Amino acid sequence: MERKKSVSPRKYVPLLVGALLITALMLIFFSRSMNWNQTDNSNGITLVEPAGGQQISEVVKHIYVNVSLPSVEYRRVLHQNNEFMTKYPQIRVHMTNDNKIGNNYTALSKQSANGNAPDVMLLNNSQVIPLAVQGYLNPVDSLMSGDVYSDQLAGLLEPIKWNGYLWGTPNDINPYIIAWNKNMLTEAGLTSAPKDWTMLQQVVGKLGISDAQRNRHLINFSPGDMTQLLLMVTKFNVDRSNLINLVELKPKQASQLSWLQSMPGAVVTIPLDKKNELSELIVNNQLLMLIMPWEKLSLLSESAQENVLVDQDALYYPWLNGSSYVISSSSKFEDEAMLWIQEMTNTSHSLEQFEASNQLPVRTSVYDREGKMLAYGARMPPSWWGQSMNAKLPQEELFIADPKWLSRWSTWEEAWERATGDIPRLDTFIEEMTSR
Repeated sequence: MERKKSVSPRKYVPLLVGALLITALMLIFFSRSMNWNQTDNSNGITLVEPAGGQQISEVVKHIYVNVSLPSVEYRRVLHQNNEFMTKYPQIRVHMTNDNKIGNNYTALSKQSANGNAPDVMLLNNSQVIPLAVQGYLNPVDSLMSGDVYSDQLAGLLEPIKWNGYLWGTPNDINPYIIAWNKNMLTEAGLTSAPKDWTMLQQVVGKLGISDAQRNRHLINFSPGDMTQLLLMVTKFNVDRSNLINLVELKPKQASQLSWLQSMPGAVVTIPLDKKNELSELIVNNQLLMLIMPWEKLSLLSESAQENVLVDQDALYYPWLNGSSYVISSSSKFEDEAMLWIQEMTNTSHSLEQFEASNQLPVRTSVYDREGKMLAYGARMPPSWWGQSMNAKLPQEELFIADPKWLSRWSTWEEAWERATGDIPRLDTFIEEMTSR
């Protein structure tokens, strides 16, 4: 038989090499016409850089932010948000302002329950834990790491901690301050604030406040301002357990309010917005004790501010009149939400906020080693504020993790508003709170 000739594989080698050369030439041509330089923007979004060098985003992510701010502050936040979107074009931020300062909790709770809450919410600090315990928030511990965490005032973090996690990032603080009329204290023989209730009663007697004809007043209660009541009672009660939790009005506390009610004219009820009227009472030495937010105190007349002594030992519940940014547990873009919060609460924005609204800074880096703010413009916040707030708050000044706390607060607030109308009726508040 005749043998068939076999085809040698060597004959195909030139063809294979030629195909590979053609493929390589094509790859070189395309790689030169388009520079694929993929980079990670540390925000989970892949960016593509064409030959021109401008990065474009493959995916634009949309996050929604809800705040409750006065119009002036809201405009400032909008400006900061526009700067953020310029810096991070791959993130589009949609902001809403419900214009109901402090009253947005119910609406946000319903949205959270339905799983359609905004990605980021600005809440009063008292609202953070009630939402967290219901599972409506994501913790922000990953945002608060390293230098960012150490730059926070410790006294402002405790009220927004629960179950070992941190649930918010402090944004602003406007603490209530107890201040005393210097001239009236001097008249009573004191150089500092009364230390206890007995000493206060002695001062009242020396100043003739119990004499209605002298037209002198012990304290001003702005109608319905529960924080004023809380600070006054705390100042003169060593045992203040359960006070912040609004469980009951204790007999001693009730007797103190009854004593105030028994003296005609000892209590006046002037709204805090009437700064001229309050300033006049201070300047004329007709009002001994003021309880008001730091921002309001700084708006009194210059002569009134010179005649007040801030009680630096009575910084109770400073977190109550402050707010924090939180992240909804239903957010699909948690990384982007955290990035937005980080940018909006950095040190430079804290300084801008102080300059614009006189609300005190919430970052420790704003203060130097002695507690004084680093030179910035003409005004500086009080040095003792940074020192006091860099310590943990006493446990009795922190409320328990209870979603019903806000409901109790509303009940007490409504009763207090009825008692502090044009004519103070503190006895009606006592009756309502002790009969519960």
